[in-house]
Amino acid sequence: MSTHFNSICLNDCAEMLKKSLFMVGEIGGNNCNYALGIGNKTIKEAMEMVPQAVQAIKNAVQEVISYGALKVVVPGNFPIGCFPIYLTGFQTNNYSAYDKYHCLKELNKFSIYHNDLKIAIEELKQEHSDVTIIYGDYYNAFQWVFRHASNLGQSLSFCY
Repeated sequence: MSTHFNSICLNDCAEMLKKSLFMVGEIGGNNCNYALGIGNKTIKEAMEMVPQAVQAIKNAVQEVISYGALKVVVPGNFPIGCFPIYLTGFQTNNYSAYDKYHCLKELNKFSIYHNDLKIAIEELKQEHSDVTIIYGDYYNAFQWVFRHASNLGQSLSFCY
């Protein structure tokens, strides 16, 4: 990472980094996508990967802070139970498996579990009180769009 920083700021790199906003993530999403998709893992097996992903995110945040970052956004996961790839791959005739938006509840529970990343962020805030670290709540932002789709001129109907 230092090589990259050196390539974009020849002088006063530390000062530039202090004024920058860092987006650290979304890390671990591809691992989960692979595990649940091509890897044919169960949700429980994919959940076992989450602590490693959260630690990788925490390490990445600590690294950018070590280079001088003072403003960091760490995004969480989307509600993957609403994504067509998972709705197709985990399709079931059990209507109770779906929420009112026809999203798979168990997969969204997985996303919420991964979003326990918020605990790691709070730990980082305690360790680095001079740094602003914000959780980017993709899950609830996405859910807001679902709840307000008709007001936004969108439909929740399926595309074929």
